[in-house]
Amino acid sequence: VRGVGGVAAPMSAAEKMMAKMGWSKGQGLGKSNQGIKAPLEAQKTTARAGGVIVSAEELARRRAAKQKVAAAPTRVVLLRNMVGRGEVDDALEDEVASECVSKYGPVRQVTFFEANESLNLPEGEAVRCFVLFEDCGGAMRAHADLNGRFFGGRKVVAEFYNEERFARDDLF
Repeated sequence: VRGVGGVAAPMSAAEKMMAKMGWSKGQGLGKSNQGIKAPLEAQKTTARAGGVIVSAEELARRRAAKQKVAAAPTRVVLLRNMVGRGEVDDALEDEVASECVSKYGPVRQVTFFEANESLNLPEGEAVRCFVLFEDCGGAMRAHADLNGRFFGGRKVVAEFYNEERFARDDLF
């Protein structure tokens, strides 16, 4: 990176550490460069407090993700990447049901579906947990709380699932 007069601009300590790991300015973080490209900036708000400034690009991405989720809530919440193949048992169904009832509201049904290995799905897609709530309010609370939560060392992905497909047992 060139600074004023063609002289290289000095790198910050963080940039030096990241450069040692293969990062270069303008690249996103992560294995596939999918992460943020601009560093988070701290801004002092009072003598003893401050906050993190998020780029406009990141704010737009977050808003778009929220709108996508809020577009079509249903009573069925699909939880992916909770467990792997062979890890489902009756105790797990009971655990999910009791936690959902106690935190989000009445649950009609909890169903686990394990895909056939011949489908060659990634590990996080092989087992799906469906939770059918009495009303959309419970499903929305569960979605907001469970999406991104860690369960058994795995980051859970929650999404709303079409009720008609669920009723037909069309689970994939």
